[in-house]
Amino acid sequence: MTLESLCKVMPPPPVPIETGGIEEWLVVEEAVGISLPNDYKQYIRVFGTGCIGGFLWPLNPFSENDNLNLLKGMVAILGALRSLKDKWGDRQCPYPLYPEPGGLLPWGVTDNGDVLFWLTEGCSDEWSVVINEARAPVYEEYEESITGFLTKLVLREIVSEIIPPGFLDRDALFVSRK
Repeated sequence: MTLESLCKVMPPPPVPIETGGIEEWLVVEEAVGISLPNDYKQYIRVFGTGCIGGFLWPLNPFSENDNLNLLKGMVAILGALRSLKDKWGDRQCPYPLYPEPGGLLPWGVTDNGDVLFWLTEGCSDEWSVVINEARAPVYEEYEESITGFLTKLVLREIVSEIIPPGFLDRDALFVSRK
């Protein structure tokens, strides 16, 4: 599924905030150390910073809010998982962590503290989505891009033990927020 499919089920804001430009994306990808998926970059360009359904917050490298900033979130989330893996091993996280090959790279968080990751295997446009339940070694993997995952989530085609089925505030599918 594409950004166009997502926009049909979740209209973007008329004026997105913190969208970044081409030059800024080059700086971001240099800082991350890898090319990010094109549909993610398109999502940020069209939606900017904001909340999906009053529950899910995609991280944005251009966000001034440290809790929503991709680069700062990446360091904090991966640092915490590394500490847990160091202490508990693969029982806590059965995946490698970015920048290890095929490692998890965070791209979103929920109000419950769950984390949404890319599984960085292969070309970035082919990365799948992995969700980690907050405070638990529970993971779910979806063979979807960000826009495909979000489209199916809004349409309630994603069945997750981690993300509650009725989480979406249908009156506020996307709300721009810093």
